[in-house]
Amino acid sequence: MLRIPRRPKWNKDTTPEQLKEMENMAFLEWRRDLALLQEKEELVVTPYEKNLEFWRQLWRVIERSDVVVQIVDARKPLLFRSEDLESYVKEVDSNKQNILLLNKADFLTEEQRQTWAEYFDKQNIKIAFFSALEAPDEKQEDDEESSDEVISDSDDDDDDD
Repeated sequence: MLRIPRRPKWNKDTTPEQLKEMENMAFLEWRRDLALLQEKEELVVTPYEKNLEFWRQLWRVIERSDVVVQIVDARKPLLFRSEDLESYVKEVDSNKQNILLLNKADFLTEEQRQTWAEYFDKQNIKIAFFSALEAPDEKQEDDEESSDEVISDSDDDDDDD
């Protein structure tokens, strides 16, 4: 399993330079382990996984967020879910919440949705199903609101006469 690199522990006394150096060292160690894993398991790793700035952004987002939402494909949620991300979020702060958003839920039958809901419920994992096809069309709603406002404005003008 590919683990997420951990941000080194820091406190208010840690200078930005010290933190950057600790992050660099921890990341280099993680990259060494990743290279061994790639060789052993014949894994292909994207440039994102090899980019320290990507991980720094993730670390900061997790530190500043109360809820972390992982968006996974509803057709194969276990393939795309990162349990290590969930663990890391709790390592940062046990009060933080993890939620799995199962995207493309319109590709599932009602029975499949129920099965996944029960599976994740048994694992005490909060989930939500989402389908863009079933979501309200925001642009259409915005257009309707705009045209309502125009009609309202012209009605107000009539009252002034």
